[in-house]
Parts: sequence; structure tokens; C-alpha cells
Amino acid sequence: MPARQVNGLGSCVPKPRWGVGYDGTGTVIRAQGIAMKRVAVLYERAMARTHHRQQGWHRGRYPVPYWRGTGFFVGFAKINPSKEGLQKPRRQGTDSSSTATSSWIGGREFASATYTMATNKAMNDQPPNRKRILTGIRPTGSLHLGHYVGALENWIRLQEEYECFFLIADYQALSDHVDDIEGIRKAVIEVTLDWLAVGLDPERSTFVIQSYVPEHAELTLLLSMITPLARLQRNPTLKSEMDTLKASNLSVGFYTYPVSQVADILLPKAHLVPVGEDQLPHVEMTREIARKFNRSYGDVFPEPKPLVGRVPRLVGTDNKGKMSKSLGNVISLKDDAETVTKLVRSMYTDPTRLRATDPGHVEGNPVFMYHDAFNTDANEVADLKERYKAGKVGDVEVKQKLTAAINRFLDPIRERRRYYEQHMDEVKAALLDGTRRAKAVAEATMDEVRSAMRINTYTE
Repeated sequence: MPARQVNGLGSCVPKPRWGVGYDGTGTVIRAQGIAMKRVAVLYERAMARTHHRQQGWHRGRYPVPYWRGTGFFVGFAKINPSKEGLQKPRRQGTDSSSTATSSWIGGREFASATYTMATNKAMNDQPPNRKRILTGIRPTGSLHLGHYVGALENWIRLQEEYECFFLIADYQALSDHVDDIEGIRKAVIEVTLDWLAVGLDPERSTFVIQSYVPEHAELTLLLSMITPLARLQRNPTLKSEMDTLKASNLSVGFYTYPVSQVADILLPKAHLVPVGEDQLPHVEMTREIARKFNRSYGDVFPEPKPLVGRVPRLVGTDNKGKMSKSLGNVISLKDDAETVTKLVRSMYTDPTRLRATDPGHVEGNPVFMYHDAFNTDANEVADLKERYKAGKVGDVEVKQKLTAAINRFLDPIRERRRYYEQHMDEVKAALLDGTRRAKAVAEATMDEVRSAMRINTYTE
């Protein structure tokens, strides 16, 4: 794992990968209410680095890596062999310090001590000036296979290359679920659990709760002033969702939520937006409004580009449009093996095929769409398709093999989800720490927006 220099101190401390693999290997201690997680792993690795003697660490001063809100930091603590615990550490750098209570780290007891920050980005191994991504999900329930192939699969890969902001858009969930606040509250945690379970890393990416950053609402209001009503009415996604809802139940917030999506993308100045195929009109609308704002007030926002997933749209198990929780045609990421078996067994196949010996159609058959998306055994899939078209295999065998493939895919996700369900403090920390980082970015953007529009002050 790569190491980095810390402000020229020569401390070669790698960034850890937290998760199930580190369960039980580190100690959680607290400094001023902030969890410093898995520091034992960092400590032992730091001590193993070859340059430690050249930095005077062999004279009883040891690096103490720890986590504090926005990143990793390194303190230098002096071990006193004649006493338990440690003395005040040698001062390094000029940043503020924090006090920790007695805890065991790397086999040594560290009594009350002062840990001096080396830098507020000491352990950030991500390259500077990376382009940004904003994408998100409305918290209306747990996530499903359609979310994975249409979005999450891309997100996991992109967090290695971009500065990613993953938004839980609870404001937008209110637009048509305002009568189910408790459901939204539960779904916020469900979505976060699913994100962590599939492999999104809150240390490399930023998890954001929309309503915790009021700048989202402020920018939505300002952008609504330059968005024509006719432009909203032409939005095909909005029109499609209106067809599934009763017009008498639609609120003003429902009609304006596309502007909220525009604000969500522009607030962190995102360059790329990973979306499903059905969300492409929202990205195009964002580009139009960004251009209009920049022409009117000066260049503030980049024009983001869309990125569609490997499977643009995964049909529901009933072959009636895309997977949708409201239609009940989904396989959730958290479903157990028995549930998956039942759902696959009831899947829609080829209606023209009455007997297993009848030649069947592979194209447009949901069962084979799912095989293509989740069965990693390409030879098995090719063999099933060939025999299906020749009338030499029945739906039962095809579905049994699909069930096995989906369960193989979901097994590690289920395992990670169980871990986080038992460590809810890490789930909440991922949300709160990420939202704090996003708030700082949002405040800076809104300062630019108000200044560009000349509404930052009316008395000067």
C-alpha cells in the first residue's frame, strides 16, 4: 500500500482500508468526542517503515496515526519505559492539538497525551486537483440490482479516480413521500448501509445528507429564478413520473424537484454525473442552466457531463418497465438467498414458449438480461442461450442457474452489510463526517454565487 511523506517529516504511514477485514485488529479511542479508528493497524505499519530511525523515532518517540473528522493525522509521542503511558509528545508543526484518554494502541498503553497534528491532509493519498463527481439517490427504501448495474457499479470504480460526492436527496424524497417521514428516516440509513455494503468508501468519497447542507435549498431557490416553467414541463422524466401519480396529490415541490437536482450537481461544481439512462434529461437540463447562469453572471459553474452505467436500464422482474420499488418488481441488494430464489422463480420469461421443447427467444427475455448482467460464467450463459433457442432447456434450469449467479454476486454484499449493521457508529460517522466536508464546499460555492449575482450585500 503506498505511503506518503507528511510535511517533510518522513513519516511513512499508509492509509488503511477499513472494513470487515480489519474487524478486531484495532482499537477505537476517542479524542474530544471524535472516534480515532483502527489506529493499531496504522501504528504497527508506521513502526515497520525503514526511515523511522532517521527521524529520531528510535529515541523513544513514536508516530501516533489517528483519525480526526476530516482526515488522518500523525502525532509524535514519547514512551517512558519507567512508567506506564507516555510523556508529552515532541512538537511537530504548528497546528492545534487534542487530548486523548488512556487506551491500548499497538500493544502499548498510551495514557493521557497530546497528539499534535502534522497537517490537515497528512494521510490523504488522493492526487490534488481531481475532477469532481456528484450523484445521488432519493431515500425511499433499500437499493436493488437496478441501482447497482445502473449506478453503484460505476461509483465504486470512479471513487478511485475522482473526488466523489454521493448525495442522499431527502428533500427530493419529500416531493412525493411527504406523508411518510418515518419511511424516509429509515431509508436514509438503509441507503447508507447499501452504499457501504457494495464497497463505497467514506474515506475516499463524501457521503452527504442533502437537508443537512441548507445551501442546497438556497441554490435551488436562486436557480429557479432563471429556469423557465416551460423547460420543466418538457422534462421527460418528470412527465413520466407524473403519469404514475395522481395529479391532485402533486405538490409545488414535486414540480420543482428537477431544479433541486440541478442545484445538487452544481453546488460542488461537479464535472461528471454518473446516472441511469432515465436521468439523462436532468443532466442536460443542468448543463443548460449552468450555461445560462454563467452567461448572465460570470463563469461560476462547470458544465457537467453524464456517464451511463454498464446496463443503462435493468427491467423489472415482471418485464414492465425498469425496476421500481413502487411496482414491487425488484430484487434488493439486502434480500437473502431464499427471497432471491422466490423472486427469480416468479420472473417473466418468453410468453410464446409453452413447452420446454419449444424454441425460445433470448432477446427481450428478462431472465437472460439478468444472466448477462450478473452471471460471470460467460460460457454457461452462452450455452444456456444456445439451448434455449433450440428448445433444449427449460425455464426451470435457466432460472436455477440465474438464482445461483445472483446469490454468488450478493453474498459478499450481504456479509459487509451484516458487519455495518453491527457497527452503526461507523455508518453514522460516514454520514456526519462527509456532510461536514460537503458543507464547507457548499459554503464556498454559495459565496461565489452571491458575489456573482451581487446579492452578497446591499449596504456596500
